[in-house]
Amino acid sequence: MKLTYRFESRSTGSDLYEWTEATVEIPAAYPLAIHIRPHGQKDRAHLESRTMVDVEVGDSEFDRTFLIEAAPADVVKLLLDASTRKFLLTYLAPQLDTITVDERKLLRLTIPCWLDSMASAQVILDQRARIGERIRDAFAAVEGAAVEHGSPYRPMLDDQPARDAAARRVQEVATVEALRYARITRGHIVAIAVIVAVIGAFALLIVVASSR
Repeated sequence: MKLTYRFESRSTGSDLYEWTEATVEIPAAYPLAIHIRPHGQKDRAHLESRTMVDVEVGDSEFDRTFLIEAAPADVVKLLLDASTRKFLLTYLAPQLDTITVDERKLLRLTIPCWLDSMASAQVILDQRARIGERIRDAFAAVEGAAVEHGSPYRPMLDDQPARDAAARRVQEVATVEALRYARITRGHIVAIAVIVAVIGAFALLIVVASSR
């Protein structure tokens, strides 16, 4: 299991943004989408318009603090156990995302500061590895539960409940990613429209000023 730990920085004008990024490679064969961040001001509106999903794990502090835009929900709830929730609550504004880089699926943790002590790095890497190692077990657990709830007469032969549940999980992941893509795309379109409007207004002012 490949782990990475690095420091990033970016300057925007007079502002300097620094963050710590830790990634772990996870099995690409499993349908899994995780996008966790602190709740934002626009989340309620997105949730009410059903352009965003938010999984509740049953931990009031964690659910109140974080948006859990993730799927499949049954797998995610197992991965976000008490240890993982406590870990994420320790930091200010952490983000946890599944991403794809060069056909490799990664679980990426981003924390908006440099955590450059050996102790901090070890804790973060241990947690990333722990989640990655538990993905197979989490899927095995939910798939086993689907079989147990199948036909009471042929539990070993009738695998239809498990296949139906697996198809639902694939659809859950597709829905989460599609909603995120649509929302991000709309945001980019709005941003471009605002820029074009500002440029147009500025150009109009120049024309008006030069005609006087």
